[in-house]
Amino acid sequence: MKKYWIKFSIRLLVSFVVTAPNGMIGAEKLTESDARILLQKLQMATENSAVSGIYNVQEQLRDGEKNTGWQIYVWPDNRAVYKFIPAADDSAAPLIIRDGDDLFFKSSDGDSRRGLKRRFHHWYHNQRLFIDPELLAQNYTFETEVGPEYLGRATQSLIISSAYEGRMAVAMLFDREIKFIYRTDINIPSKSGKQLSRSQFWQNVDHSIPDSTIFFEAKKGTKIFKKRKQVPTHFSNLTEFLAEHDGNFLLPKHLPTGFKLHMIRRLDRNDNKILHFLYTDGLSTISMFQESHGKESQRSGKRKPKALLSFVNGEFEGLRFRLMSELSRAELLKIEKSLFVVKRQDKNPFLLSMAGIALIIMLNIIFWIWYAKRNSLHF
Repeated sequence: MKKYWIKFSIRLLVSFVVTAPNGMIGAEKLTESDARILLQKLQMATENSAVSGIYNVQEQLRDGEKNTGWQIYVWPDNRAVYKFIPAADDSAAPLIIRDGDDLFFKSSDGDSRRGLKRRFHHWYHNQRLFIDPELLAQNYTFETEVGPEYLGRATQSLIISSAYEGRMAVAMLFDREIKFIYRTDINIPSKSGKQLSRSQFWQNVDHSIPDSTIFFEAKKGTKIFKKRKQVPTHFSNLTEFLAEHDGNFLLPKHLPTGFKLHMIRRLDRNDNKILHFLYTDGLSTISMFQESHGKESQRSGKRKPKALLSFVNGEFEGLRFRLMSELSRAELLKIEKSLFVVKRQDKNPFLLSMAGIALIIMLNIIFWIWYAKRNSLHF
């Protein structure tokens, strides 16, 4: 198994360095249609399966290495227990309970409620690897071959790579029968020379439905996460957004090849509107946050770039913004230079001018009616 992962990593690096991958020996290259079908099966199996086991995440970040682990129990009726490990005293280990749409938590002495929730959402977000399967199938190549036995199960390996320089490369190992993903390795380009990567894998796994007693025992003594009073409004495209939003905002004239707008979120906070434009090529993402007052951006701008992302902060015509992506900072700077302001108050100058002309005509009519009546009184 160890030799296989060394071989697997070398293949991943080759597909990462070479602009047009030469391919895996003995591997089958999938068509766009077959790739799309496989992605849907992988996502469905991994999201909806009953499972329990230990799940590890190993990250090589810009500021060092980070390793985390979770003891996980998932039931098919949207219930789950996530216990963070390691902990000296297992009973004091921070945990999160998912019960339908509600989240419950129990934090340790050194773990704040907000920190625990942030850690959980970071992990949970990484599970949703395929943001847009159709777009991913269009922009990336897929090669698959028979994998090694993993935890007693027959597997298939998959390498996802891009023809464009500077994009992520992904290697996966999944169950040949049920399509459950056991391991994912992601390499991200870095011009600093430091390898940025994330490996997430099941150390052990059981596909049978966990005992419900585990859920009810874990839930004892937990507190519910209060839901946000203000929930962001989601827009699936620019047309929907323009119909609802009346303030100025930024748009890029330039995006890297293959990227499209995936969604827009707007959070109304007092008299300020915080916008999040999310662009993707199906795998990599570019987030652009913006607001007019800039208080939130000023706070976030002080944070050091961590994890696997590049950052660019700026201000343009009264709008503060932050660009975030797995792509290089040089690529983000190109996007920054292409930004322009959409001024909603000038959204239709023709109608405004016509309204002005109509108002002048109306005032003239009123004046002449008044003038005629006034003169008639003198006779």
